[in-house]
Amino acid sequence: MDRGAQIPVQLRGLFSVLLSPNAAASSAAIAAHYDKDAKLTNPYLLLNGRDEIIKSYASLVASNLDLDGQVDAIEYDPATQHATISLVQISQPKALGGLIPIRINQTLDLQLEATDPADPSKLYIVSHTEKHTAQEYLSHIPLVGGFYETQLRSAVGQLTLVGGEVLEKYGVLDAVPAAVGKARDAVESAT
Repeated sequence: MDRGAQIPVQLRGLFSVLLSPNAAASSAAIAAHYDKDAKLTNPYLLLNGRDEIIKSYASLVASNLDLDGQVDAIEYDPATQHATISLVQISQPKALGGLIPIRINQTLDLQLEATDPADPSKLYIVSHTEKHTAQEYLSHIPLVGGFYETQLRSAVGQLTLVGGEVLEKYGVLDAVPAAVGKARDAVESAT
């Protein structure tokens, strides 16, 4: 992000790209705006480094028939270089046949810093923390909540990333929407 430009405008553009079905554009945007050692925390994953963040967004794109988002509000404090973004992620998971759109309300907290000594006017995202509506419920469920806030969450997240890569590589996720489509066609032709 260029300090001289309007950071909220740049962040809105960044998250419009990240919440789109274009994995190549998402990867390029992350490479351009996230520090190489950036941390991303969400209800399901604890990611360390830009490469893991790129893999996570690629997996998100690959596991959905469609992906979209709506940025509702951005607050940026230039004194602390902290941004808070309210947005809605809308996805159509292949695992659900792509039939059911899922809306996830999120609040993102971003910390930006000038980490490139060669270009101190450029700010990079060094910390990205997401709060999802469901996260608050999970962390307060007896028995589950205690495990949820431990390294188990990170391990499950890493397994999910690897599992998503394997399912995509062998086309398993694409089979679900195809099967749902054939079943729908069969029902329509029978009626």
